[in-house]
Amino acid sequence: MSQNLKKFFLIFGLLLIAATAGSVYWQLSPGKFIIHGGRLLVARVLGTVYLSDNADARRIRVNYYHGGARTQDYVAPGNSWKKLDQAIPGFTFLDDLSRNYSLPSEVPFIYEDLKAPYLVLLRTKYGLDAITADSPDEFSSMLQLGKWVGSLWDHGVDPLPEEGKYDPLAILSKSEQGSSYWCEIAAIVMVQAATSMGWPSRLVTASRDGYRWEHAVAELWSNQFEKWFVIDADYNIFYMADGKPLSAYELCRFGPTLQQKGKLQVKKIAPMKPSLKLQDLLPYYRYVHIDLRNDWYSRKLRRGSPAGGDLATWWTARPGLEHLLTAKKRVDDQSVFDWPVNIVSIIPEKLSYKKNSDNPELYLSLSGYSPYFERFQISLDTAEFKNLQGSIFRIDLQSGRHCLRARMITSAGSAGPVSSVCFEYQ
Repeated sequence: MSQNLKKFFLIFGLLLIAATAGSVYWQLSPGKFIIHGGRLLVARVLGTVYLSDNADARRIRVNYYHGGARTQDYVAPGNSWKKLDQAIPGFTFLDDLSRNYSLPSEVPFIYEDLKAPYLVLLRTKYGLDAITADSPDEFSSMLQLGKWVGSLWDHGVDPLPEEGKYDPLAILSKSEQGSSYWCEIAAIVMVQAATSMGWPSRLVTASRDGYRWEHAVAELWSNQFEKWFVIDADYNIFYMADGKPLSAYELCRFGPTLQQKGKLQVKKIAPMKPSLKLQDLLPYYRYVHIDLRNDWYSRKLRRGSPAGGDLATWWTARPGLEHLLTAKKRVDDQSVFDWPVNIVSIIPEKLSYKKNSDNPELYLSLSGYSPYFERFQISLDTAEFKNLQGSIFRIDLQSGRHCLRARMITSAGSAGPVSSVCFEYQ
């Protein structure tokens, strides 16, 4: 046997041993280990080649931070209010009565621009405002929109008008001619329709093993409940527990326990599609991942760009799926995975004493995180919320117990979650 042939068999043997060992660790067949390992390698290599795409994405994301958060001086509230106890004689921060949001650190999600022409046309052509007009509140409007999307077509696998292009107008046009689509397309159109209304939305994929993409749903941010929640526009359902709608993360990590305790509720938003049968979908939420963008149609990326695909995807899973051979990033912290949106942080800036006055002035700033920010609003004690010009304001410290509240108004006219800071001054 020649030396070259011996080297070939040696290398082949080593690769076979590595593939076998890897397949055991990752719980994959040798063939699938090679396929997923190759995908991981390609994603890493192309992510390095197209690294500049990440810088472009960061330039977009900085626009989601408002007020003080747009400057280098932004500091999360943390203990800043507690420090005033020592800085101001007679001042007591009432931590138990306060709820002051801290802005999320840089969230690598890219939201579609509300002014994208195709979204404006989608909203006007199909009368989405009229569809949601009679709803009593934001959450009901979201469910009503989900009912509309879930009633557009039957479940099916007809080809898209243009492969790889998620044009909702073209998809809806084909559905009017009888085309039927699967869960992913229903979820994408739901995300796009919700986005056109000014509601932050994202696409979630679910799987029983973390490798096969078996179901897809939309998630919307609810200002009303101050959380993300799932709308399944294919099976036309959403989930509730303890009076609150559930996110994909919650279905993944807490769903089985809620189901065992009889707390998990499956709510309909529209009649079941003729081609589908009601089934327990909770097993599919064993693994879930978020696509960290929803501007698929308007912002084209190079194949393999780190600003899209596996390198721009977060996943989490139930116990038993600790090891997955993927370039996607595992995120098990719910506060990170389900980052808050449309929130405001109230930051104390400085103290000033006016001439001929015993009461000091407290200067404050507001910082916010939202893709669709319009303006800040503030309220002191029982006063109505009023619009704030800019993000800096001051209050006179009067004796007594007080609560300062702040929120933002979005481009959709919706009020975001309220932050509050309560204190006593003697």
